[in-house]
Amino acid sequence: MIVARSTRDLARGLFEYRAIGPVALEGSPEPVDAWQVLRASDTASRFDARSGRYRAERFDLPMRSLSPFVGRGREMDALRKFATAEAGSIRVIDIVGEPGIGKSRLLHEFRGELMRQNVYVLAGSCWPDSKETAFRPFIEVVRRSFRLRAGFSEEEVARELEHGLTLLGLAEAEDLGLLMNLLGLASPQGVLQGLSDVVVGQRKRELLIRLVYERSRFSPLALLLEDLHWIDLASQQLLAELIASKSSPPLLIVTTSRPEYRPTWEGQPNCSAVSLEPLSAADTGRIVESHLALGMDASAVVPLVVGKAEGNPLFAEEIINYLVEQADQQGSDAAPQAGSINPPTVLPATVQALLATRVDRLAPADKSLLQAASVIGRHFSIELLEAVTNLGANLAVRLTALEQLDLVRRDESSREFGFKHALVRDALYASLLGARRGWACSLPAPSALSAAIAM
Repeated sequence: MIVARSTRDLARGLFEYRAIGPVALEGSPEPVDAWQVLRASDTASRFDARSGRYRAERFDLPMRSLSPFVGRGREMDALRKFATAEAGSIRVIDIVGEPGIGKSRLLHEFRGELMRQNVYVLAGSCWPDSKETAFRPFIEVVRRSFRLRAGFSEEEVARELEHGLTLLGLAEAEDLGLLMNLLGLASPQGVLQGLSDVVVGQRKRELLIRLVYERSRFSPLALLLEDLHWIDLASQQLLAELIASKSSPPLLIVTTSRPEYRPTWEGQPNCSAVSLEPLSAADTGRIVESHLALGMDASAVVPLVVGKAEGNPLFAEEIINYLVEQADQQGSDAAPQAGSINPPTVLPATVQALLATRVDRLAPADKSLLQAASVIGRHFSIELLEAVTNLGANLAVRLTALEQLDLVRRDESSREFGFKHALVRDALYASLLGARRGWACSLPAPSALSAAIAM
């Protein structure tokens, strides 16, 4: 696969690349710098990749330092408290929040605490295509726990798996074959012969649970799984079985997910949820200040970014980075001043991609509904939106469903709804075609529509 600089930067750290120089593209007046994607990198997670916690020189990218960890003292205390409660049993903590709110950063900081306490950590992530691959996050768990590096040959993988299984007391030929099959590699000849896909899947699940049990005999153990809103059915069943088992070993499971995901184990006595709310303006400001370029006027730039980000730390980071890059591209020898820093007329690519993906995953009817609402503005009444969409009684049902997805919020005192974040509304409005947007904007003004409804 060949990618341009913009794609490489969006996926920074997740893959290894080889520069192939300028490439002529049809329709482009100038050649475009391009890179060949070689393989997935050994970086620990998407958070590590995005934050720059990988060897930047391997990818010809600038190293990014972590922003200050602020505003999450209460949540960290909750994690510590629940993690130590009934430490002799299985405990589950679900970290819940909207995209960019800081779930991965909180998990990263908590993981550091666990490791300093000599807790052995198994980690894996779900991905947008995870539902197509059985046990997707546990493939990562296996690769990392058996220290399988990108570029290993099948023989090297088999050797490392066999060595690890022997240490755990699971050195059966079928166990090796199941793990090779899990990783998409050829099993030893004849090991899984005659077994149906259903039986192989069931035995994989049983083996993965046994791996957790056996590893917990050596030291305290934590299983960290990210982005469960993309989890595949096989992995969800494995987790539910592990959590519900009366014979589960002492184990801490910590997951992250968006609000729309409801785990099957929700409400069980050994399970707890930690919900992340937007950061305060002061805490968001501290993040922005840590990214300011030398000479920037903080008194002008910080309020601008804080207002745009609305307490979302990822949005704050990406917007200030965008503004710094904008100033750098001006090519002036003088330090960038606030007057030369303009609010972005388009969203930074990272934020735009995140919001566009979330909007595009909506059902077409829900997307159209929110696009209509975006024309009205950040806040809108049910009556006004009903007049535009003609959805009638079904409108309240759809808005309630979208509220559960954490895209809109209801103001109980005014019967109005509003977009959870202004940038969500901006992304929806920008997704309208020019002609359609013009049609939408030719509707009567909100005040006229309200007057018509009142009649």
